[in-house]
Amino acid sequence: MYLWNSDALVKDFQNDQVNSAEEFKYFLINTLYIACISHTSFISFSDSNEIEWYDSVYLLITLLINAIGCYANYRLNQHGDDKDFIKRCLCLGVPLGIKLNLLVMILLFLLYFFIEVAAYSLEAHIIDFIGYMAIIWPASLLFYYSLSRKLEKIAYHQKPIFETSHDSN
Repeated sequence: MYLWNSDALVKDFQNDQVNSAEEFKYFLINTLYIACISHTSFISFSDSNEIEWYDSVYLLITLLINAIGCYANYRLNQHGDDKDFIKRCLCLGVPLGIKLNLLVMILLFLLYFFIEVAAYSLEAHIIDFIGYMAIIWPASLLFYYSLSRKLEKIAYHQKPIFETSHDSN
């Protein structure tokens, strides 16, 4: 299982070396991650007791980015070998997601630290908007772009054909 090295995982897919036990591990990590994110979102909405209009806009844009990213990668895989789309995305999503989430956490920390120091009088929704525009949405786009590059390497990979020549004497 690769938690960081997505290129090695691409090679394993190209060589048909990802078995169901490995797939399960990636699926489990994705499931646990989604559960954590869902729980975090629930807590943040329940603290305010109401959802503002801009929360709905943020959610809509986030859903659009994800829907378009999923569809574009599905089509890319479909035009390649049209095999194992879900398996590939779930497995590749782990190392790509870990890298991007670390980057996002660092950038959000720096953003909020800078805002806290330099512009502490900004309203919370303005700070959230800056976070989404500068970090979260670009990171989502980068995730789907990175995923598409990895999927392309797998779906368009041609296994070498080894031919043996026979003398016809």
